[in-house]
Amino acid sequence: MSPIVWISIGIIISIAELFHPAMIFFPIGLSAIVTGVFGLLVEYFTKIPYENMLITQLITFFMVSVINILLLRRISKEWISVKTPKSSQPENAILGKEVYAKEDAKAKTMIEVVSPAPILGVTEWHAKVLEDIKKGDKLIVVGHEGGILVCKKASS
Repeated sequence: MSPIVWISIGIIISIAELFHPAMIFFPIGLSAIVTGVFGLLVEYFTKIPYENMLITQLITFFMVSVINILLLRRISKEWISVKTPKSSQPENAILGKEVYAKEDAKAKTMIEVVSPAPILGVTEWHAKVLEDIKKGDKLIVVGHEGGILVCKKASS
């Protein structure tokens, strides 16, 4: 490909970042632009058409992409990271909530539970129970393992 094609593709891919801000399109688009500029420099100084150097183009694009993705993602995490107050963390919205067992279960097994009021917008959850329980038992959420609640029997 000619250097102008690389630069054009890079600009288009970089603009795509505006529609899907995952910080992946911009580094790749920037890599394509760098590959195109490198091609212009190669053509200018060596008088050899860059179109004839497909392997050089691909190696340049790949190496610059890896470097850009690693550097720009690291930098963007520092720029974009927002510290949220502890009270708005999901764990605080989950801990201590009441749920009810939808089935009998032995300790340390997975079951489905239902919440009378939505927890983080959801009323049915998968849960790991810490003790033997019966269907309909009232449980208290004491933790979570990812999206799975950890529950124990509520004291009566």
